[in-house]
Amino acid sequence: MTADSFFIQQSWDRNRRVRIDKNSHTLTDIYYEPGYHTAKLIANDQIIKTVDVSIPTDRWFFYAKEKLTAGLPRYIHPAKEVSDGALQLARDDLRNSGIDTQKENAYLQVYFPTRIESSSDDFALEFKIKVNPLNNDACPYLMSEIFCQRNFMFFKTTPKGCTSQSALQYGENALSGRTNDLSALGMDVKAWQNVKLVVKNRKVSISINGIEAFNTTYRQSCGLITGLGFISNGLCAINFVDLKTGSGRNIYTNDFKN
Repeated sequence: MTADSFFIQQSWDRNRRVRIDKNSHTLTDIYYEPGYHTAKLIANDQIIKTVDVSIPTDRWFFYAKEKLTAGLPRYIHPAKEVSDGALQLARDDLRNSGIDTQKENAYLQVYFPTRIESSSDDFALEFKIKVNPLNNDACPYLMSEIFCQRNFMFFKTTPKGCTSQSALQYGENALSGRTNDLSALGMDVKAWQNVKLVVKNRKVSISINGIEAFNTTYRQSCGLITGLGFISNGLCAINFVDLKTGSGRNIYTNDFKN
């Protein structure tokens, strides 16, 4: 194929695009974040080939980013991942890992298994969670994401007065709290909340403390489930997680006993 420029791009993030020197035969790059990525070979602005790249953790992995969708991660090495019956980080874990807690970072707790076999179109996720704020943020948030081979499946929730900052995306269906009424997703993220997410035949239902708060649909499958994660501008404490297929087969379960 003839083109002015060729590139390799690690994933959906255009900032990770690297130009290929036509006189070189080898090009290497570094993945700084775990997960499931789709690398692309690009001629000018046309994608001519894709390759799936899976980087599993097989355990919970912690890091911080100043911007969730850009920049490099700063890894967090907790002294103890589970304390007081919850998966959670402590302030000292951040300081000992060189994280500036005065900045508003996004803190990620993610899990990517090696084994990938469950459909993102048919599953149920339950978890109990709260956010321990680090600073006096006016709008603390928490975000629950099911990572998939393609596209995104997540919802972001805030206290009731901040729901213009809420958002969700399932498949191609992306909704912003600025242009959609997502007030029903608002919750006191600093208190323990029981959350359930059910996806069945590309129909999505989100329940908070036993009451359905929101439902939506999507058309384009995201492929197989590749992991799960919890993200916040504070530190998430997760009391338990239960992820199953729609038929009830276990994908991942943990009640985080000490």
